[in-house]
Amino acid sequence: MNHYLARQAATQIECINQGILCGQQYAIDMMEIALHRQGWGYDRIKRLVDDIRDIADYYAPSMHPGMEQEVYQERMDRELKDLVKGRQEFATFEERYPLVRKNALQRMPRR
Repeated sequence: MNHYLARQAATQIECINQGILCGQQYAIDMMEIALHRQGWGYDRIKRLVDDIRDIADYYAPSMHPGMEQEVYQERMDRELKDLVKGRQEFATFEERYPLVRKNALQRMPRR
């Protein structure tokens, strides 16, 4: 790959990562507003958001290439299956994240 194509690929990856971070923050903002409207206070919301961020950091390997990618995808599916417990049809990691292909993303941003 020539230098121009390598720079272009790096720019695309950086744009994807920035979009992911923006989407994550937007989802957290909307969740915080919804919880506040339901009567949750600051401290309780803060604990939940911190827990969500810790879990997101834990599962980050599921989104980027590496030997553990599939392991973390399977762990995430297992936890979500336990949550769903037959109440709705379960969508696998591949179904929930059709754009995340094994070894497709070079790195995922961390907060």
